Amino acid sequence: AWLKAAVSQYRAFLNPEYAKVLDLEIRTNPLYHPAVNAGLYHAKHYTGQEEMFLSTIAEKIPGVKASERAYVGFLNMVRFYTFYQIANQWQGSIRTAKDYRDLAKFLNHATGRGDWKWLNKYLKEANIFFFAPRLAVGRIQVITDLFTADDPVRKLIAANLVESVGVGLLILGLIGTIGKATDKFEIE
Repeated sequence: AWLKAAVSQYRAFLNPEYAKVLDLEIRTNPLYHPAVNAGLYHAKHYTGQEEMFLSTIAEKIPGVKASERAYVGFLNMVRFYTFYQIANQWQGSIRTAKDYRDLAKFLNHATGRGDWKWLNKYLKEANIFFFAPRLAVGRIQVITDLFTADDPVRKLIAANLVESVGVGLLILGLIGTIGKATDKFEIE
């Protein structure tokens, strides 16, 4: 899901019509309505944004609107195609409506759609003081989802967190190794 979304993101950046095609592709999937009913967030390319901005001044800067269109399309694809993939894997097994709600909640949080009630109430004010407050809250909620989700989703969350931490540690280790290697060759 991620690779397909990443490639499509660049095409949506260059072509607004392609972004509409991607959105239509998401909406025509048979699992779209179950995903939305479970609470999966679908950002609208035309009427909404991932984060609420205080003004539309930034959109007047060349490239900003295209960048936002690409980003919104990318996150929609990651959310929905991941949901579709997991839901298809679950077919034939016993899953409850709560499992699908937990999955939707986790995917929302993992893609930066945190939603604490107080945040929703004061989102405009939070955007004044913090960069992307939904994203920050979503990062915390991914961890709390590990403790609130039922078993099938909890396993997915745990695997995702282990993978994310593992990749992060690998990258830090490589950077540290590169740093140590470059220390040996000091330029005087």
